[in-house]
Amino acid sequence: MESTVGVAHNVILFLGDGMGIPTVTASRIFAGQVKGQSGEENSLSFDKFPHVALAKTYSVDKQTPDSAATGTAFLTGVKANSNTLGVNGNAEYNKCESVEGNEVLSILRFSLQQGKSAGVITTTRITHATPAASYAHVTNRNWEGDSKMVGVTGGCKDIAQQLVEDNPDIQVLLRGGRMFFTPNTALDPDEGNNEAQREHGRRDERNLIDAWKNRMAANKQKYRYVTNLTDFNNVDPLETDFLLGLFNQDHMQFEAERQQNPNKEPSLADMTDKAIRILRKNPKGYFLFVEGGRIDHAHHVNRVALALSDTVAFSEAVSRADNLTNHRDTLIVTTADHSHTMMMAGYPSRGNNILGVVDTSLDDDNLTYTTLIYGNGRNVNYGGRRNLTNDVTTNVNYTSEGSSAAQY
Repeated sequence: MESTVGVAHNVILFLGDGMGIPTVTASRIFAGQVKGQSGEENSLSFDKFPHVALAKTYSVDKQTPDSAATGTAFLTGVKANSNTLGVNGNAEYNKCESVEGNEVLSILRFSLQQGKSAGVITTTRITHATPAASYAHVTNRNWEGDSKMVGVTGGCKDIAQQLVEDNPDIQVLLRGGRMFFTPNTALDPDEGNNEAQREHGRRDERNLIDAWKNRMAANKQKYRYVTNLTDFNNVDPLETDFLLGLFNQDHMQFEAERQQNPNKEPSLADMTDKAIRILRKNPKGYFLFVEGGRIDHAHHVNRVALALSDTVAFSEAVSRADNLTNHRDTLIVTTADHSHTMMMAGYPSRGNNILGVVDTSLDDDNLTYTTLIYGNGRNVNYGGRRNLTNDVTTNVNYTSEGSSAAQY
């Protein structure tokens, strides 16, 4: 049968930050064991996709890239220096004046130029490196708000300001990170603790959320701004063309934490669902970027149970998108920007708890060890390995051991 190749009307790009191959394997087993299986026979939603490929992840200046350089690479097709966003390799880290003339456009911006709709969803702050690569141009990924640019000269805008002022046509924005959009003198509406707002809130006294709402109203757009699950659930996609959701002062919760407090924030799957229903009203199509950003954060602090539960939540979001769309007109791509030093040790029995200790053998030092370990990071014991027999390694707050060979 002769095959035909068509042009995708819609594109959804899913990115699991820090979701390397060992994380996918462990999460596949974890998800199966949660369902009462031995785990190894289980499949994540994107395991069932018809094509698979590998990517080289080096940046212009580093063997191991950061999420800013990788975000720029997979969203613009241009490799960049580490810690820079939306600029090519000629732009130098932390040099504001090197931005001008070295900006590169993302697939999100290309889609908007073609008359399509666009959206960005993440479980991190919207100004964080990966999502910001879709719309911002800076030489320091940390310039999320003006509080992070004290002493910077050259007239560069912070990332939050760029999002609101330079990207008013992005129709769906769902994520955390309210503190970079409101004055440092403001009281955050839901958090109670205002310390982070005083430290990271805007020093220019501007309220960028109000600026966004005023612009929507002036343009007579059908828009909604939401900060909690109740208001989010009440958004009618048929009556909403622009949706801004800021569900946390900082990053959104880890999935395991969200499940313990399910009435505060929407899941990544629910945000994906809502975004598709809003964007698909455009007859010219849409581009949607969805990041499971906290997989990476959990790995950075050796919290493997949190990383796996966030990966499973990411898989559920992919599944929701797959069920809502048609393969004939929508291309769904699932990828990761880089991996982590988490690895799987041998040789646990089939069905052994993926978060537990290996049940069939001891290490050469006659001590137990967990199936999932880290090559570096937190919980390093420089006096030698501990006996883990009495550790509750399946607890979501458990910090897996890291090697003393390298420090975090």
